[in-house]
Amino acid sequence: MSITIEGGKSSNTDIINYHDFKFVFGFEQRIQFSVDFTPTTDNLTTFVTEFADDGSADNAYLSLVSLNTLSSAPGFGTVTTDIDVSSAFFEAHIGATINIETVVNAVDPNTGIADAQVIYLETLTFLADDPKNPFNSPGVLQNDYFGITRVLLSGDQAVIENQAIVNKTTTERIFVDGLLSQVQNTTIPAVAVEGSMYGAVGTSDEITKLTTLFLPAQVQNAVHNGLNPQVYACEALGLAFAFGDENGGTAFATNFGPTAPGMPATPSGDSFFAAAAANAIFGSDANANTPGAILKFVSNWEAFYSSHGVPGIPNATLNQIVVAARGAAWGDAVGVALANDLGPLPGQVINFLEDAAREGALYSKSLASQPAHIPFQGGIAEFQTSSADVQLTGLAAPDHMII
Repeated sequence: MSITIEGGKSSNTDIINYHDFKFVFGFEQRIQFSVDFTPTTDNLTTFVTEFADDGSADNAYLSLVSLNTLSSAPGFGTVTTDIDVSSAFFEAHIGATINIETVVNAVDPNTGIADAQVIYLETLTFLADDPKNPFNSPGVLQNDYFGITRVLLSGDQAVIENQAIVNKTTTERIFVDGLLSQVQNTTIPAVAVEGSMYGAVGTSDEITKLTTLFLPAQVQNAVHNGLNPQVYACEALGLAFAFGDENGGTAFATNFGPTAPGMPATPSGDSFFAAAAANAIFGSDANANTPGAILKFVSNWEAFYSSHGVPGIPNATLNQIVVAARGAAWGDAVGVALANDLGPLPGQVINFLEDAAREGALYSKSLASQPAHIPFQGGIAEFQTSSADVQLTGLAAPDHMII
Protein backbone atom coordinates (compact mmCIF):
# COMPACT_ATOMS: atom_id res chain seq x y z
CA MET A 1 0.00 0.00 0.00
CA SER A 2 1.39 3.42 -0.92
CA ILE A 3 0.27 6.49 0.98
CA THR A 4 1.31 9.96 -0.11
CA ILE A 5 0.63 13.19 1.74
CA GLU A 6 1.77 16.48 0.31
CA GLY A 7 1.71 19.36 2.71
CA GLY A 8 0.75 21.71 -0.09
CA LYS A 9 -2.56 19.87 -0.34
CA SER A 10 -3.39 20.29 3.31
CA SER A 11 -6.88 21.49 2.48
CA ASN A 12 -7.70 18.15 0.91
CA THR A 13 -8.78 15.03 2.79
CA ASP A 14 -8.82 11.80 0.87
CA ILE A 15 -10.18 8.39 1.88
CA ILE A 16 -8.60 5.27 0.45
CA ASN A 17 -10.71 2.14 0.86
CA TYR A 18 -8.48 -0.73 1.80
CA HIS A 19 -9.30 -4.43 1.40
CA ASP A 20 -11.13 -6.39 4.10
CA PHE A 21 -9.08 -8.43 6.52
CA LYS A 22 -9.92 -11.85 7.88
CA PHE A 23 -8.55 -12.64 11.31
CA VAL A 24 -8.17 -16.03 12.95
CA PHE A 25 -8.03 -16.25 16.70
CA GLY A 26 -4.94 -17.79 18.19
CA PHE A 27 -2.74 -15.92 15.75
CA GLU A 28 -1.46 -12.38 16.11
CA GLN A 29 -2.55 -10.31 13.14
CA ARG A 30 -0.32 -7.51 11.96
CA ILE A 31 -1.39 -4.46 10.02
CA GLN A 32 1.75 -2.82 8.77
CA PHE A 33 2.43 0.41 6.93
CA SER A 34 5.65 2.26 6.37
CA VAL A 35 6.04 5.99 6.68
CA ASP A 36 8.88 7.75 4.86
CA PHE A 37 9.19 11.51 4.99
CA THR A 38 11.37 14.41 4.01
CA PRO A 39 13.28 16.44 4.90
CA THR A 40 15.39 14.12 7.00
CA THR A 41 15.13 16.34 10.04
CA ASP A 42 11.53 15.24 10.74
CA ASN A 43 10.78 12.71 13.46
CA LEU A 44 8.04 10.08 13.59
CA THR A 45 5.55 10.01 16.47
CA THR A 46 2.64 7.58 16.76
CA PHE A 47 -0.29 6.90 19.03
CA VAL A 48 -3.41 4.74 18.94
CA THR A 49 -6.95 5.24 20.22
CA GLU A 50 -9.96 2.92 20.42
CA PHE A 51 -13.71 3.50 20.58
CA ALA A 52 -16.60 1.04 20.36
CA ASP A 53 -20.37 1.16 19.93
CA ASP A 54 -21.24 -1.14 22.85
CA GLY A 55 -21.36 1.53 25.53
CA SER A 56 -17.81 1.00 26.74
CA ALA A 57 -15.59 3.94 27.55
CA ASP A 58 -13.13 5.10 24.91
CA ASN A 59 -9.90 3.07 25.00
CA ALA A 60 -11.50 0.36 27.17
CA TYR A 61 -10.26 -2.26 24.72
CA LEU A 62 -6.92 -0.68 23.97
CA SER A 63 -5.18 -3.74 25.40
CA LEU A 64 -6.14 -5.57 22.19
CA VAL A 65 -3.65 -3.43 20.32
CA SER A 66 0.13 -3.38 20.39
CA LEU A 67 1.75 -0.42 18.64
CA ASN A 68 5.33 -1.08 17.68
CA THR A 69 7.76 1.35 16.12
CA LEU A 70 10.04 -1.06 14.33
CA SER A 71 12.32 1.73 13.18
CA SER A 72 12.20 5.46 13.70
CA ALA A 73 14.93 7.82 12.69
CA PRO A 74 15.08 11.26 11.14
CA GLY A 75 13.86 10.81 7.60
CA PHE A 76 12.29 7.36 7.93
CA GLY A 77 9.96 5.33 10.13
CA THR A 78 8.09 2.03 10.10
CA VAL A 79 5.19 1.30 12.45
CA THR A 80 3.15 -1.85 12.97
CA THR A 81 -0.19 -2.26 14.68
CA ASP A 82 -0.80 -5.75 16.09
CA ILE A 83 -4.38 -6.73 16.95
CA ASP A 84 -4.77 -9.87 19.03
CA VAL A 85 -8.34 -10.96 19.88
CA SER A 86 -9.04 -14.13 21.85
CA SER A 87 -11.90 -16.51 21.15
CA ALA A 88 -13.43 -15.73 24.53
CA PHE A 89 -13.36 -11.98 23.80
CA PHE A 90 -15.01 -12.57 20.43
CA GLU A 91 -17.79 -14.69 21.91
CA ALA A 92 -18.50 -12.03 24.53
CA HIS A 93 -18.64 -9.16 22.02
CA ILE A 94 -20.65 -10.51 19.08
CA GLY A 95 -22.59 -7.61 17.60
CA ALA A 96 -20.11 -4.96 18.70
CA THR A 97 -18.06 -2.72 16.44
CA ILE A 98 -14.65 -1.65 17.69
CA ASN A 99 -12.70 1.10 15.95
CA ILE A 100 -8.94 1.27 16.28
CA GLU A 101 -7.33 4.45 15.05
CA THR A 102 -3.58 4.69 14.59
CA VAL A 103 -2.14 8.17 14.06
CA VAL A 104 1.32 8.75 12.59
CA ASN A 105 2.75 12.26 12.69
CA ALA A 106 5.78 13.73 10.95
CA VAL A 107 7.04 16.25 13.51
CA ASP A 108 9.34 19.15 12.81
CA PRO A 109 12.02 18.87 15.56
CA ASN A 110 12.57 22.64 15.55
CA THR A 111 8.96 23.66 16.16
CA GLY A 112 7.51 20.47 17.66
CA ILE A 113 4.61 20.78 15.24
CA ALA A 114 3.24 17.86 13.22
CA ASP A 115 3.37 19.08 9.64
CA ALA A 116 2.05 15.86 8.05
CA GLN A 117 -0.09 13.04 9.33
CA VAL A 118 -1.49 9.61 8.47
CA ILE A 119 -4.61 8.32 10.23
CA TYR A 120 -5.22 4.57 9.82
CA LEU A 121 -8.71 3.49 10.87
CA GLU A 122 -9.42 -0.22 11.36
CA THR A 123 -13.04 -1.12 12.09
CA LEU A 124 -13.64 -4.56 13.57
CA THR A 125 -17.19 -5.85 13.46
CA PHE A 126 -17.81 -9.00 15.47
CA LEU A 127 -20.49 -10.83 13.53
CA ALA A 128 -22.10 -14.18 14.29
CA ASP A 129 -22.59 -14.60 10.57
CA ASP A 130 -21.17 -12.29 7.95
CA PRO A 131 -23.16 -12.76 4.72
CA LYS A 132 -20.26 -11.43 2.69
CA ASN A 133 -17.83 -14.06 3.90
CA PRO A 134 -19.56 -16.25 6.47
CA PHE A 135 -17.74 -18.52 8.84
CA ASN A 136 -20.99 -20.21 9.66
CA SER A 137 -23.99 -20.63 7.39
CA PRO A 138 -26.37 -23.47 6.51
CA GLY A 139 -24.14 -24.39 3.57
CA VAL A 140 -21.01 -24.47 5.73
CA LEU A 141 -22.74 -26.70 8.27
CA GLN A 142 -23.84 -29.06 5.49
CA ASN A 143 -20.21 -29.32 4.40
CA ASP A 144 -19.18 -30.02 7.98
CA TYR A 145 -21.82 -32.72 8.28
CA PHE A 146 -21.00 -34.54 5.08
CA GLY A 147 -17.23 -34.28 5.46
CA ILE A 148 -17.43 -36.07 8.81
CA THR A 149 -20.48 -38.36 8.64
CA ARG A 150 -20.51 -38.93 4.83
CA VAL A 151 -24.27 -38.39 4.96
CA LEU A 152 -26.15 -35.33 3.69
CA LEU A 153 -27.73 -32.92 6.18
CA SER A 154 -31.08 -31.58 5.01
CA GLY A 155 -31.36 -27.90 4.23
CA ASP A 156 -34.05 -27.42 6.86
CA GLN A 157 -31.93 -28.97 9.58
CA ALA A 158 -28.91 -26.94 8.49
CA VAL A 159 -30.95 -23.73 8.84
CA ILE A 160 -32.05 -24.75 12.34
CA GLU A 161 -28.48 -25.54 13.41
CA ASN A 162 -27.17 -22.31 11.93
CA GLN A 163 -29.81 -20.24 13.69
CA ALA A 164 -28.78 -21.81 16.98
CA ILE A 165 -25.23 -20.58 16.33
CA VAL A 166 -26.48 -17.10 15.44
CA ASN A 167 -28.50 -17.12 18.67
CA LYS A 168 -25.33 -18.11 20.57
CA THR A 169 -26.95 -21.23 22.06
CA THR A 170 -24.23 -23.32 20.44
CA THR A 171 -21.17 -22.93 18.21
CA GLU A 172 -19.88 -24.58 15.08
CA ARG A 173 -17.09 -26.12 17.15
CA ILE A 174 -19.66 -27.81 19.39
CA PHE A 175 -21.57 -28.94 16.30
CA VAL A 176 -18.44 -30.51 14.79
CA ASP A 177 -17.44 -32.17 18.07
CA GLY A 178 -20.88 -33.75 18.20
CA LEU A 179 -20.43 -35.12 14.69
CA LEU A 180 -17.03 -36.58 15.56
CA SER A 181 -18.56 -38.38 18.53
CA GLN A 182 -21.16 -39.91 16.20
CA VAL A 183 -18.59 -41.48 13.85
CA GLN A 184 -16.34 -43.23 16.38
CA ASN A 185 -17.36 -46.59 14.88
CA THR A 186 -17.70 -45.62 11.22
CA THR A 187 -15.80 -42.80 9.50
CA ILE A 188 -12.97 -42.74 12.02
CA PRO A 189 -12.12 -46.46 11.61
CA ALA A 190 -12.58 -46.19 7.82
CA VAL A 191 -9.96 -43.46 7.62
CA ALA A 192 -7.63 -44.87 10.28
CA VAL A 193 -7.36 -48.45 9.05
CA GLU A 194 -6.80 -47.82 5.36
CA GLY A 195 -4.66 -44.77 6.05
CA SER A 196 -2.34 -46.77 8.31
CA MET A 197 -2.25 -49.97 6.22
CA TYR A 198 -1.59 -48.28 2.88
CA GLY A 199 0.13 -45.05 3.83
CA ALA A 200 -2.76 -43.13 2.24
CA VAL A 201 -6.41 -42.60 3.03
CA GLY A 202 -9.03 -43.81 0.60
CA THR A 203 -10.83 -41.82 -2.04
CA SER A 204 -13.83 -39.77 -0.97
CA ASP A 205 -16.15 -42.34 -2.56
CA GLU A 206 -14.40 -45.21 -0.79
CA ILE A 207 -14.68 -43.57 2.62
CA THR A 208 -18.37 -42.88 1.99
CA LYS A 209 -19.03 -46.49 0.93
CA LEU A 210 -17.22 -47.91 3.94
CA THR A 211 -19.00 -45.56 6.33
CA THR A 212 -22.52 -45.91 4.97
CA LEU A 213 -22.61 -49.38 3.41
CA PHE A 214 -19.96 -51.67 4.90
CA LEU A 215 -19.56 -50.65 8.53
CA PRO A 216 -23.15 -50.26 9.83
CA ALA A 217 -23.75 -54.02 9.69
CA GLN A 218 -20.39 -54.69 11.34
CA VAL A 219 -21.19 -52.28 14.17
CA GLN A 220 -24.63 -53.80 14.63
CA ASN A 221 -23.11 -57.28 14.87
CA ALA A 222 -20.57 -56.09 17.46
CA VAL A 223 -23.26 -54.51 19.62
CA HIS A 224 -25.45 -57.61 19.30
CA ASN A 225 -22.60 -59.78 20.59
CA GLY A 226 -21.47 -57.42 23.33
CA LEU A 227 -18.19 -56.50 21.62
CA ASN A 228 -16.40 -53.16 21.38
CA PRO A 229 -17.90 -51.74 18.15
CA GLN A 230 -14.95 -49.50 17.33
CA VAL A 231 -12.37 -52.27 17.67
CA TYR A 232 -14.66 -54.69 15.84
CA ALA A 233 -15.12 -52.22 12.97
CA CYS A 234 -11.35 -51.76 12.68
CA GLU A 235 -10.82 -55.51 12.77
CA ALA A 236 -13.32 -56.05 9.95
CA LEU A 237 -11.63 -53.33 7.91
CA GLY A 238 -8.21 -54.83 8.55
CA LEU A 239 -9.36 -58.10 7.03
CA ALA A 240 -11.10 -56.31 4.15
CA PHE A 241 -7.92 -54.40 3.24
CA ALA A 242 -5.46 -57.24 3.90
CA PHE A 243 -5.25 -58.27 0.26
CA GLY A 244 -5.82 -54.97 -1.53
CA ASP A 245 -7.32 -51.48 -1.53
CA GLU A 246 -10.01 -50.04 -3.79
CA ASN A 247 -7.43 -49.32 -6.48
CA GLY A 248 -6.06 -52.85 -6.55
CA GLY A 249 -2.97 -51.88 -4.58
CA THR A 250 -1.30 -54.58 -2.49
CA ALA A 251 1.01 -52.45 -0.34
CA PHE A 252 -0.03 -54.10 2.92
CA ALA A 253 0.56 -57.67 1.71
CA THR A 254 3.80 -56.57 0.07
CA ASN A 255 5.16 -54.75 3.11
CA PHE A 256 3.79 -56.97 5.90
CA GLY A 257 2.92 -60.31 4.33
CA PRO A 258 5.00 -63.52 4.32
CA THR A 259 7.03 -62.37 1.30
CA ALA A 260 8.25 -59.23 3.07
CA PRO A 261 11.86 -59.35 4.34
CA GLY A 262 12.00 -60.88 7.82
CA MET A 263 8.30 -61.75 7.88
CA PRO A 264 7.89 -65.32 6.57
CA ALA A 265 4.89 -67.45 7.52
CA THR A 266 6.62 -68.64 10.69
CA PRO A 267 6.43 -67.75 14.40
CA SER A 268 9.55 -65.61 14.07
CA GLY A 269 8.06 -63.88 11.02
CA ASP A 270 4.89 -63.13 12.96
CA SER A 271 6.98 -61.70 15.80
CA PHE A 272 8.84 -59.48 13.36
CA PHE A 273 5.50 -58.31 11.94
CA ALA A 274 4.11 -57.59 15.42
CA ALA A 275 7.08 -55.40 16.29
CA ALA A 276 6.79 -53.51 12.99
CA ALA A 277 3.04 -53.02 13.47
CA ALA A 278 3.52 -51.79 17.04
CA ASN A 279 5.96 -49.14 15.84
CA ALA A 280 3.85 -48.09 12.84
CA ILE A 281 0.56 -47.80 14.75
CA PHE A 282 1.55 -46.71 18.25
CA GLY A 283 4.82 -44.88 17.64
CA SER A 284 6.39 -43.67 20.88
CA ASP A 285 3.33 -44.85 22.84
CA ALA A 286 4.27 -48.48 22.18
CA ASN A 287 5.78 -50.22 25.20
CA ALA A 288 7.52 -53.52 25.86
CA ASN A 289 4.18 -55.36 25.92
CA THR A 290 2.71 -53.91 22.70
CA PRO A 291 4.35 -56.29 20.19
CA GLY A 292 3.35 -59.26 22.33
CA ALA A 293 -0.29 -58.16 22.37
CA ILE A 294 -0.32 -57.80 18.59
CA LEU A 295 1.40 -61.18 18.20
CA LYS A 296 -1.40 -62.71 20.25
CA PHE A 297 -3.95 -61.16 17.90
CA VAL A 298 -2.10 -62.68 14.94
CA SER A 299 -1.88 -66.15 16.51
CA ASN A 300 -5.57 -66.17 17.40
CA TRP A 301 -6.59 -65.18 13.88
CA GLU A 302 -4.27 -67.70 12.25
CA ALA A 303 -5.85 -70.44 14.34
CA PHE A 304 -9.35 -69.18 13.51
CA TYR A 305 -8.79 -68.88 9.75
CA SER A 306 -7.00 -72.25 9.64
CA SER A 307 -10.10 -73.87 11.17
CA HIS A 308 -12.87 -71.83 9.54
CA GLY A 309 -11.27 -70.59 6.34
CA VAL A 310 -10.67 -67.06 5.13
CA PRO A 311 -13.87 -65.27 4.09
CA GLY A 312 -14.10 -65.02 0.31
CA ILE A 313 -11.09 -67.28 -0.33
CA PRO A 314 -11.94 -70.99 -0.80
CA ASN A 315 -9.11 -73.32 0.23
CA ALA A 316 -6.82 -70.53 1.38
CA THR A 317 -3.09 -71.23 1.31
CA LEU A 318 -0.86 -70.79 4.35
CA ASN A 319 0.40 -67.45 3.02
CA GLN A 320 -3.17 -66.25 2.48
CA ILE A 321 -4.12 -67.26 6.01
CA VAL A 322 -1.14 -65.33 7.37
CA VAL A 323 -1.96 -62.20 5.34
CA ALA A 324 -5.59 -62.34 6.53
CA ALA A 325 -4.54 -62.85 10.15
CA ARG A 326 -2.05 -60.00 10.06
CA GLY A 327 -4.62 -57.71 8.43
CA ALA A 328 -7.24 -58.46 11.08
CA ALA A 329 -4.62 -58.10 13.84
CA TRP A 330 -3.58 -54.76 12.37
CA GLY A 331 -7.20 -53.67 12.56
CA ASP A 332 -7.40 -54.85 16.18
CA ALA A 333 -4.33 -52.79 17.04
CA VAL A 334 -5.70 -49.70 15.28
CA GLY A 335 -8.94 -50.11 17.24
CA VAL A 336 -7.01 -50.22 20.50
CA ALA A 337 -5.04 -47.11 19.50
CA LEU A 338 -8.23 -45.21 18.66
CA ALA A 339 -10.13 -46.35 21.74
CA ASN A 340 -7.29 -45.33 24.06
CA ASP A 341 -5.95 -42.30 22.13
CA LEU A 342 -2.51 -43.84 21.72
CA GLY A 343 0.09 -42.85 19.17
CA PRO A 344 -0.22 -40.23 16.40
CA LEU A 345 -3.03 -41.97 14.50
CA PRO A 346 -6.09 -40.71 16.45
CA GLY A 347 -5.04 -37.08 16.13
CA GLN A 348 -4.19 -37.47 12.46
CA VAL A 349 -7.59 -38.98 11.71
CA ILE A 350 -9.46 -36.20 13.52
CA ASN A 351 -7.43 -33.58 11.67
CA PHE A 352 -8.23 -35.28 8.35
CA LEU A 353 -11.97 -35.31 9.09
CA GLU A 354 -11.89 -31.67 10.14
CA ASP A 355 -10.09 -30.95 6.86
CA ALA A 356 -12.84 -32.89 5.08
CA ALA A 357 -15.46 -30.77 6.84
CA ARG A 358 -13.70 -27.67 5.54
CA GLU A 359 -13.30 -29.29 2.08
CA GLY A 360 -9.53 -29.18 2.45
CA ALA A 361 -8.75 -32.89 2.93
CA LEU A 362 -6.24 -34.53 0.61
CA TYR A 363 -7.80 -37.84 -0.37
CA SER A 364 -5.55 -40.74 -1.42
CA LYS A 365 -2.68 -39.05 0.47
CA SER A 366 -1.01 -39.92 3.74
CA LEU A 367 -2.53 -38.83 7.02
CA ALA A 368 0.74 -37.21 8.00
CA SER A 369 0.66 -34.94 4.93
CA GLN A 370 -2.76 -33.41 5.63
CA PRO A 371 -2.86 -29.66 6.27
CA ALA A 372 -4.06 -28.20 9.54
CA HIS A 373 -7.79 -27.58 9.28
CA ILE A 374 -9.30 -24.11 9.05
CA PRO A 375 -10.62 -23.18 12.52
CA PHE A 376 -14.29 -23.61 13.35
CA GLN A 377 -16.40 -20.81 14.77
CA GLY A 378 -16.61 -20.98 18.53
CA GLY A 379 -13.35 -22.83 19.00
CA ILE A 380 -10.50 -20.89 17.49
CA ALA A 381 -13.03 -18.49 16.03
CA GLU A 382 -12.92 -15.96 13.23
CA PHE A 383 -14.12 -12.45 12.75
CA GLN A 384 -14.26 -10.01 9.87
CA THR A 385 -13.22 -6.41 9.67
CA SER A 386 -16.14 -4.60 8.10
CA SER A 387 -14.00 -1.72 6.90
CA ALA A 388 -10.43 -0.58 6.89
CA ASP A 389 -9.74 2.94 5.72
CA VAL A 390 -6.69 5.13 5.56
CA GLN A 391 -7.46 8.79 6.02
CA LEU A 392 -4.86 11.13 4.55
CA THR A 393 -4.57 14.60 6.00
CA GLY A 394 -1.87 17.10 4.98
CA LEU A 395 -0.94 19.70 7.59
CA ALA A 396 0.52 22.78 5.86
CA ALA A 397 4.08 21.83 5.01
CA PRO A 398 4.65 22.06 1.26
CA ASP A 399 8.14 20.57 1.43
CA HIS A 400 7.14 17.45 3.35
CA MET A 401 5.90 14.14 2.01
CA ILE A 402 4.86 10.87 3.66
CA ILE A 403 4.93 7.70 1.54
